[in-house]
Amino acid sequence: MAVIVYKCLLFVMYISQVVAVCPSNCTCDVEFKVQCEDVGLDVIINNIPEDTKILEIKGGNITSLNNESFVNLTSLEEVSFENNQLRHIGENTFAQLTKLQAVKVRNNLLATVGDVFNGLDTLQDLEIVGCRLTHITNTTFVGLSLLKTLVLDMNRIDDFLPGTFDDLTSLEVLSVEGNRLTRVPPASLFATTVLKKLHLSSNEISMIERGEFRDFNHLEELYLYGLEAVKVGLPDDAFLGLEDTLVVLSISANDLTSTPSAVQNLTKLTSLDIANNKLSHLEYGIFAKLKGMERFYLSNNDLKDIPMTILAMYANLTELYLDNNKIETVPAAALASCSLIRNVYLEHNNISQISKDAFNGLNNLRSIDLSNNSLTALPEGIFSSVEDSVVVRLNDNPWVCDCRILWLSKWLRDNNNLYNDTGPYCQNPPNLKLRDLTPPAGCIAPNVTTETPALTASLGTNVTLNCDVMGYPTPDVFWITPHGGNVTMGTDDSQEDNFTAKYRMRATSLVILEAEKTDEGNFTCWGTNIIGNASVTVIVTVSDDIRTTSTIVGFSTILTTQPPRAPSTSVKATTSVPATSTRQSPSPTVQPKDVPPEDKGMSEPTVGMIVFSVCAVTAIGVYVLVHWICKRRNAEKDEEEQSLAFENRMFSALDDTDAGLI
Repeated sequence: MAVIVYKCLLFVMYISQVVAVCPSNCTCDVEFKVQCEDVGLDVIINNIPEDTKILEIKGGNITSLNNESFVNLTSLEEVSFENNQLRHIGENTFAQLTKLQAVKVRNNLLATVGDVFNGLDTLQDLEIVGCRLTHITNTTFVGLSLLKTLVLDMNRIDDFLPGTFDDLTSLEVLSVEGNRLTRVPPASLFATTVLKKLHLSSNEISMIERGEFRDFNHLEELYLYGLEAVKVGLPDDAFLGLEDTLVVLSISANDLTSTPSAVQNLTKLTSLDIANNKLSHLEYGIFAKLKGMERFYLSNNDLKDIPMTILAMYANLTELYLDNNKIETVPAAALASCSLIRNVYLEHNNISQISKDAFNGLNNLRSIDLSNNSLTALPEGIFSSVEDSVVVRLNDNPWVCDCRILWLSKWLRDNNNLYNDTGPYCQNPPNLKLRDLTPPAGCIAPNVTTETPALTASLGTNVTLNCDVMGYPTPDVFWITPHGGNVTMGTDDSQEDNFTAKYRMRATSLVILEAEKTDEGNFTCWGTNIIGNASVTVIVTVSDDIRTTSTIVGFSTILTTQPPRAPSTSVKATTSVPATSTRQSPSPTVQPKDVPPEDKGMSEPTVGMIVFSVCAVTAIGVYVLVHWICKRRNAEKDEEEQSLAFENRMFSALDDTDAGLI
């Protein structure tokens, strides 16, 4: 315990000392790092703590450095000047800094640097960026045998003198982006180096000749974006000699409408950047050989579809950039072959539809960016196969907050750590605009039931299969027949196109017209709404009894007859089938010795007489009824006339009486 207290006291004392000596406009931390803004050279010389290891100076009016600038800072390992007015660095400025490993000068006014870095045999990282540097002498880097990274971006360098890099025997990275180079620096300049990364982007190189990089024996990464030489076209063997070493290539921002065929020879590529071009499709033959791809950059092109056939070859793919294209859909199994993929970027497209199975099997997925698209809803379960730690970005889509959003709202609520940007928010309906994804109340997925899961029908009869469907919004209902047919209900159930040769929908029920043996099997009733779907199956068996059904103005008359029988001495026993049972096997045949004559029922003349008698009696009854009604109406008319005559006589008598009184 005492040891812990002692160490804490030492720490507090150290912090107090640091705070006490840290100059104004600077911050000093316990890692011996000092950051200052808008300070003068006098502050560096007199006020910076002597044990500082990292010094960063931003802003201010420092115009020059000399051999006294760091006289008290011999522990410095890294020094950085950014956005100053630095125009001159004197010789021996860094001579006393024997531990110096990095010098970074950014956005200053250095036109030349001379030999100021000579003898810094500990220096590993040198950056002179955005400083109007026009040339480098062949003695500038003398003695920098440990230098690994040299960055000279955004200057005005147009060429390098022979011998410039001879002493850089450890050099691995050279970046000269945004200069005025008109040719690829010859490989002879780097003969003594182990150059692995070369950045030549945004120069004035107008041509890359055959085998230009042949002698870059160690080159692993090559960056050529924004080059006129790539825009006008690369020769097929532009990368000759790099087939066995190059693993990273960038040819983005070159207005390409097709991929240069020279790429297909780089079979060791693991990263290809062809973003910011005008590609509307990818040539299968060029990419078929690049089976080791791990990172594929296709951003900012004119692609309308995900290149599934090409991605299917990239089993090692971990990063896919398809943002800022014109993709409209993400189909099922779009990335099925990319089981190792970790990050998928699909933002800023026109995506309005994504298959429920689009991300199935992507067990290593870490992030999916679907922001800034045209999504109004997502199918339930689309993220069911991804890990809980996946970051999903859904902001800036026109989400419609109806019942379809119910599952997504719950998923976001249960996994609110899975996306890290503002939103997503509803865009419709208007009363929910800019609110968190919230569905309306009362959303219910379909529930489909039947009281007759199995039934038996007679040949020739019309059979109704009942199906009860509940849900909100009201589900759409359709039936699937045993033969795979789809029977649906139109907007008006009297329309002719709601009828088929065999089936008709009535509300949620299905009518089988004149059942036949071929109608036997499973009929499935489906109910579906924007939340989900459900189904139930009715098993139909058709018996051998024949029934003829005729329908006249809504009345059905069923005449039952037995099927015609050929002369036989055998009698077939039958067993009735319950309505809820499935088809049963026929009963065994019984063959008695003496068979009585078959009862054929009433003859046709007898049936005719009965029908005639019924019709005659009905006609007589109708005649009697009509005669009685007419007679009754005549009697009522006579009574009405007699009553009217009586009233007239009464009024006449009253008139005579009034006249006598007068």
